[in-house]
Amino acid sequence: MAILSSCDSAILTKDTNSSALNDLLVLSMVEQMTNHVANLDKENQTNKMVNKSFTVELKRYKKCVAIFEQRLNVDLNKRETLIDSEMDDLIRNKNAKFAAFQLEIDTLKQTLSNHVKEKESLSTTLTVFKTKSKEKESKYIDKEIVLEKQNKELKNILSQWIKPTLYGGSALAKKHDVIFVIDDDEILVLEEES
Repeated sequence: MAILSSCDSAILTKDTNSSALNDLLVLSMVEQMTNHVANLDKENQTNKMVNKSFTVELKRYKKCVAIFEQRLNVDLNKRETLIDSEMDDLIRNKNAKFAAFQLEIDTLKQTLSNHVKEKESLSTTLTVFKTKSKEKESKYIDKEIVLEKQNKELKNILSQWIKPTLYGGSALAKKHDVIFVIDDDEILVLEEES
């Protein structure tokens, strides 16, 4: 249609009976179409050349991108590997420290348990010794009291034997040896008590 509209409108309105005119018109149209096709072929060739250059450029860019991605992946893989190994080392160190702390805690718990048992044993032994000591002390106090009583009685008997004049009237009338009198308050007090 575009080709027809470019034709002279006067030619189209003329009588179309004449074949020469028709032939001329057809030839003109064929020539215009040929020119148009030639122009389109030129544009197509230009576009193909541009496309080829762009295709080559695109392939080159794709290769560059692939190379950069590989380098990036290699760098990332190396870094990931390095980071992974460092993390593994950190984890191993942490686990070793944790195990050492756990062992130390277990050792301290065992030592504390042993100390507690030893303290309980010593407390029990101390309680037994205190009980026995109190029993012995009570027994010795009772014995001391009994011995003091016996001592007082013996002193009284001895003092009566040594100083008979003090205790009986008949002893004054008898002849006796001179006796030294010991002024001992304790003996007198003991005599008064008995």
